[in-house]
Amino acid sequence: MSEPELTAEFVADFKALFEDPRPVLMPLSRYQAWCLMATVQLASKHPEGASTTPIQASITIARGLQDEIANTPMLKRVAEQGWTG
Repeated sequence: MSEPELTAEFVADFKALFEDPRPVLMPLSRYQAWCLMATVQLASKHPEGASTTPIQASITIARGLQDEIANTPMLKRVAEQGWTG
């Protein structure tokens, strides 16, 4: 696939995702929710200050969100590239 074709496919998939009104429901423990909040707070101010435990909890949550919302091959590909560079 050419770069323009990949871009067009991603744009179409992302537009459908953007327009999908269904909520993403994912159970979180209170600890996971707190870790996500704390990690976002730390990352926005001092990215080097976040401890391993909150980062790992946030990665688990983000991977779960990825599983819920990356529902086409192109969205899966782009989402995974966010982890691998």
